[in-house]
Amino acid sequence: MTKSVWETLSKIDVGENTEQKGNLTYLSWAWAWGTLKDHYPDATFEKHWFEMGEPSYKIPYAMDKQGYAYVMVSVKVLDHTICETFPVLDHRNNSVKTPNSFQINSSLQRCLAKAIAYHGLGHYIYAGEDLPPAISKPKKNEKTEYSRTSAKLDGRALHDRLGIVETPTELESVIDEYEPCMKFLEDDLPDWHADLTEHIETAKKRVAA
Repeated sequence: MTKSVWETLSKIDVGENTEQKGNLTYLSWAWAWGTLKDHYPDATFEKHWFEMGEPSYKIPYAMDKQGYAYVMVSVKVLDHTICETFPVLDHRNNSVKTPNSFQINSSLQRCLAKAIAYHGLGHYIYAGEDLPPAISKPKKNEKTEYSRTSAKLDGRALHDRLGIVETPTELESVIDEYEPCMKFLEDDLPDWHADLTEHIETAKKRVAA
């Protein structure tokens, strides 16, 4: 029986082909695309363009009602197409409203890698895991509800939510929700805790403006 795309790609260890950006880990888009084409030569991708302005013109990103920018990439493997969106981020991984060409291009490439991950390649990175399913994983810390991997996963989620909160009340709710995670990070991953604390302060200033 022929293996599914997911079964084939999700078993590949991508650990040596990731990039670190602050607290976040990204799969190298060039390696991901090359590996995908090695296994599925007919795979294709599309970077979506959107109409803007009057008279209309096309740009490779869209904006939400608050003005934040997003890109969209579709990846087709065999007969299955996955379309992924990704926020346009600055060099500190904060969402931006007026992106420049470098920020747009970087986000498109990250979006491409993430769309590929939905087909299986490197998916465990975005799930906060350290190793692919075919390799043994570290046991969860029995002394707390968090392990380092699960704390990193929640830390990434907190980082993303800090970039899109709109009101002080919403921000306070998010901070309360992730307080256990922050306490764990403070003790076990102080660099992560310091970076997220800085992002929290930035979010406070933004929603108060």
